[in-house]
Amino acid sequence: PYANHGPVLTRCEVTSMKILRTLKKIILEAVPTYLYVLHL
Repeated sequence: PYANHGPVLTRCEVTSMKILRTLKKIILEAVPTYLYVLHL
């Protein structure tokens, strides 16, 4: 089972982790900008 499902699961996990990291980075950058614009 590990030989068949291991790499696929790992690839999916890596992909989802990359997506989550990218989203988190975007949010962390966007929120302060949004708040700054609101207070102008």
